[in-house]
Amino acid sequence: MILAMVTAPLRAQTPTGQASPPTRAPDRTIHVTLGAATIDDAAIGTLFRGIFRAAGTATPNDTLAALEGQHHNWSVKVIDTITKDPSVMPAGFRYGYYAGRDANSGNEVVWQAKPTKSDDGAVESEQLIAAYALAALDAGSVGEPWKTLYDQAADRPSRLKLGKDIVRVINAASDQQKSITDADVAWIRQNITIGLPRSEVYAALRSRGLVAYNYAYAPGRPIGSGKLVGCDTTDESAKMTAAWPYAGEPLPKPTGGCATIPHATLPEPFPSAYITLPGSFTLGCGSEINVAMTFGPADRLKKLHISKPDWECV
Repeated sequence: MILAMVTAPLRAQTPTGQASPPTRAPDRTIHVTLGAATIDDAAIGTLFRGIFRAAGTATPNDTLAALEGQHHNWSVKVIDTITKDPSVMPAGFRYGYYAGRDANSGNEVVWQAKPTKSDDGAVESEQLIAAYALAALDAGSVGEPWKTLYDQAADRPSRLKLGKDIVRVINAASDQQKSITDADVAWIRQNITIGLPRSEVYAALRSRGLVAYNYAYAPGRPIGSGKLVGCDTTDESAKMTAAWPYAGEPLPKPTGGCATIPHATLPEPFPSAYITLPGSFTLGCGSEINVAMTFGPADRLKKLHISKPDWECV
């Protein structure tokens, strides 16, 4: 996702050399199709949030909403998971199966097989994602374009097939995201070289549509009141104050709940800059590659480190 850029001293300098000729930033939007629907980043997010809501899982956005008094954002669990012996699982659904709505509780029911030593983790994950997606759709927890796709699958076999198609689309979107990031990593290795002035590094990154940050320079946005206070570090306006750190930049003074978070006490004479590139993902888990650029004397690039994919799960 490409974010808007801010202007600060040295952040908008024109490069003095020819380290990286101007290029058009690549399109980093995910585009896959399911039936007549185009599935992009926003649609994937809609699906995942709908599943989390139906499963009663509190996401970071739920927590921020609660701190701001929006308690209606908290989810009510409408999916019940029942553990079954593998021998009673339907054919083709060894690990996970959407069994429909319980007539008594009104909740959606997902069957999950007891684990065994011979389990295939990848297939298990895919079948459970399909089951939970169908359960969330049936509960009305997921919006467009998924709702229309679900409504068009009018019978049980069609909906079970839709579950498998949803998994296929998620995998394809994940593969696209990985390819986008792999291309960015290759570009960085080729164009961001040791010894370049900061101004040339930043100009090259801008030409690629990438933004460098140093979050020591982000004060955050205080939220909450009384004893229930916090700090929103995802707020875009606050986040952008951390973009394009420059030599000698003073540190911000955080307030409210943000003042309780440890911050750097002294500014760096030549602040480092970082880029986070999203990688492969699945429901609840995602990977990222972190690029660290260290600057030294004369504000030139001293070290470039590109991490291996780092996975985290909610």
